[in-house]
Amino acid sequence: MIKKVILNLIVVFSFFLLASQSVLAADASLSLIPKTKNVTVGSTFDVDVQLNTDDAPVSSVDVVLNYPADKLEYVDTIAGSVLPTMTDRDEDGTLRLNLNTTSGTYSGVGTLATITFKALKTGEAPITFVYVAGSTTSDSNVNSNNSDILKVVSGGSYTITATGSNDSGSGSSSGQSATTTPTPRPTLPVTGVGDSVNYLTSVGAIFIILSTLSYFLYLK
Repeated sequence: MIKKVILNLIVVFSFFLLASQSVLAADASLSLIPKTKNVTVGSTFDVDVQLNTDDAPVSSVDVVLNYPADKLEYVDTIAGSVLPTMTDRDEDGTLRLNLNTTSGTYSGVGTLATITFKALKTGEAPITFVYVAGSTTSDSNVNSNNSDILKVVSGGSYTITATGSNDSGSGSSSGQSATTTPTPRPTLPVTGVGDSVNYLTSVGAIFIILSTLSYFLYLK
């Protein structure tokens, strides 16, 4: 009886270690594309929210952004195909997006949503993610197997100039949409690689030890 209990515990413990590896090793990131842009007063412009799951399966994402309400007006958000089900709430300088999927998960790098702002007056307009490491409540989160794997966020800053004073191709006249110059996607930093190797090595060693113990228990 004792042998069976020990063997069952070994199996459960080994399964838990292997199943949790992908979540513990993943460092997801959220970033704004483009990171910088020149626009004119009265024009609108789009900002993409990009998700990198670091190969982990993601079922939902909370995006919380702060922006200067005296310089920018929130217009609309269109969800991407990554997590197509979305709700949005604007609170005068804080935009909250919840994105999820009704079936399956997403893994990879893709556009979560495209946000449209209107430029109100001249100046610098930073847009930043609200993110607190370890928090899972009112900040930005990336949910993978009921764990928040978000580790890196990267916002943007947008220069608003008077009508007609912007560089060619960086904006538009009052009331017109700004021309978006295609911006190459930045190569996001690869993080957690060393930790993943060390973790896998540790799990492998523990699994071998437990398997050996299991073998000898069966012999007895």
